[in-house]
Amino acid sequence: MTVEEIKSMTSMRDVVGRYGFQPNKAGFICCPFHHEKTASLKVYEDSFHCFGCHASGDIFKFVELIEECDFKKAFGILGGTYDHKPMSDKALNRITRQQKARQTRENKRAKLSAEYVEACDQLHHCQKAIDYAPRDSKIYADALKKAVYLDYKIDCLFEKLARKD
Repeated sequence: MTVEEIKSMTSMRDVVGRYGFQPNKAGFICCPFHHEKTASLKVYEDSFHCFGCHASGDIFKFVELIEECDFKKAFGILGGTYDHKPMSDKALNRITRQQKARQTRENKRAKLSAEYVEACDQLHHCQKAIDYAPRDSKIYADALKKAVYLDYKIDCLFEKLARKD
């Protein structure tokens, strides 16, 4: 079977069902790609998206992630067959380099995202200190200094996350 044939015959709900997941009425399941207590992975007819870890894709990507395998193996798991010549070493090397570069970019973005969330959380705590501490206290002065720094840091992180590099 080809990719198109598999996609036309297999829904996303079928695939998640194979792995023991049953979407709730709204179409959500607990994401198998990160630890969580509340379901954040939305199952659509032909794709999925996790609002927690931002994993997303089609049926093949779901199998790749859950089986920790490449597309070729996921394709085979879903019933696909290859009827063409294998790729040349040069093409495989190029694809491997592209995948490594993409993974490096994704890791960098994930790290920046986590840093951004942490800075926002710290800024929230500083704002509470600013709101409640006496204006002439050391706590107020320190919180104000840290808030200014965090505001700058959040702006810088936001700019980095907005870039497509």
